[in-house]
Amino acid sequence: MVLPKVNKKILLELLILLILLGLIVLIVLKYYHAYRRKYQNQTASEEPTAQTELYSKIPSSPPPPSPLLSPKPIPHGKIGFSVSQADKTKPQFSQGEIDPYDPPKGGRQTVTISVRDEQPVSQVSAVLKTDNAVSQPVSFKLISGSDTDGTWQGSWTLTDTYLYTYNLVLTAVSSRGQASVEITLR
Repeated sequence: MVLPKVNKKILLELLILLILLGLIVLIVLKYYHAYRRKYQNQTASEEPTAQTELYSKIPSSPPPPSPLLSPKPIPHGKIGFSVSQADKTKPQFSQGEIDPYDPPKGGRQTVTISVRDEQPVSQVSAVLKTDNAVSQPVSFKLISGSDTDGTWQGSWTLTDTYLYTYNLVLTAVSSRGQASVEITLR
């Protein structure tokens, strides 16, 4: 069998072409693996956030506190606050105070809130949401003013920690309806 003569120039060009093609394949593979590793690390670090978001949509089972996250600092002692509501057809909360804002576990906490409505307010209550519990509603008592423009107060003993979840839900009822506001304390 006789092989045809091959031009050395064509062989050299083919060899260079194969080497360049091999380099391109190596570069593409390198970037692919680097991107894949980065994507896997990014996905792994985002999973706790997705899990936290999932838990936050289930009000009856708060997520367990993560030891990796430091709790946000909160103020100490008696703290005043204001409430603004858009719906003027139901009882309106205005000024209030929490004393103390940061009670120890087992300590007493008192909330005082001003409530106004055109019709007499028949009931004001609060629910406290903490790290591992949601309290039973606590009924407030009218301590000054009238049932159409008065100051209401309620107290409870804190039975849970509030390092990560600390929300106060206030509710007022009159013949015009029920108004609720949720205040994030931490």
